[in-house]
Amino acid sequence: MIAADEDCHVVTISSGAGITVNPGFASYSMTKHAVVALTEALYLDLATQGIANIGVTIVMPGVVQSRIMFPERTGLDILQAELKSRHNNPVMAALEAGMRGAVDAGLPVAELADQVFDAVARGDLYVLPNFTDPTSQTIAQDIAMGRATATNPYPPMIAAMLAPATEDPA
Repeated sequence: MIAADEDCHVVTISSGAGITVNPGFASYSMTKHAVVALTEALYLDLATQGIANIGVTIVMPGVVQSRIMFPERTGLDILQAELKSRHNNPVMAALEAGMRGAVDAGLPVAELADQVFDAVARGDLYVLPNFTDPTSQTIAQDIAMGRATATNPYPPMIAAMLAPATEDPA
């Protein structure tokens, strides 16, 4: 791409999990954070070397209408055991049920594609299509500020996650 000296663009797909995390999704969040770091490093390397013909954009969607919350359709036996274990944990079961519902009602894929193409045309580094509501923005900002200041932002988030699982249904 550098040698061709033609205008081109690298688009990587991470996730909102590249800037936030949820319990039970360690490997997923870890890989998404790595994609963010890789893409930002590529952007910085190209910019500091004066390579202007290659654009870089990272897409970090939240919930998109997809089959991502249905790994049981593709999983190995060991994955099936892990899924059963997760579904037996009331907090994990509630989190996954909420996420499945959110995915079903999520951003349509065609709309996400339009946002990505528009961002590439503008030369944007970041596309965060589902981080437009105040709650999502606050959570992401709290996590980023916690990292920047060595302040743990998670205790209130954990309390909010656990509250529905510990409330008396009567």
